[in-house]
Amino acid sequence: MSDPDRRWAEWRARMADDGRAWTLWYSDTFDRESAPSEEVRGTGTLRARVELWRRTLGEAVQENGNPSFSRFWVWLEAPREPLSMHFEDGRPLGAAVLRSWCSDPERLDLLALADVAMQDSDGGLCGLAEAAQGDTDLERRLREIAMRREPAR
Repeated sequence: MSDPDRRWAEWRARMADDGRAWTLWYSDTFDRESAPSEEVRGTGTLRARVELWRRTLGEAVQENGNPSFSRFWVWLEAPREPLSMHFEDGRPLGAAVLRSWCSDPERLDLLALADVAMQDSDGGLCGLAEAAQGDTDLERRLREIAMRREPAR
């Protein structure tokens, strides 16, 4: 394993195992009378972000990148902090690219780490996806962004 690959694996492991509890919630925005429902619980900030991206890109974003009626968000504990993704920012092409690209779980990890580094700027990630010249270029760009932020030790 090369040094950058080893560093990447160590960083991903630290982010995944930070011990923060979280709960992922779902809401149907079409049926406004339905109550939000708890979907899944877990630990680790990276795992929370991966699950949020997986659900959002898989269910809350249509194949063409437009939003569906599903919304997901996460509550992180200690300290309590909400995480959510919204793609109504006029970037359906970027959302569609990310949706297609993230069928691989390794790619979801990378997307979640880049999300942390971009400080929850999902519009920024959609813009990045729009500008990428194919899958390899998108992966390279996301790795560069993700590695800018060193994890807490």
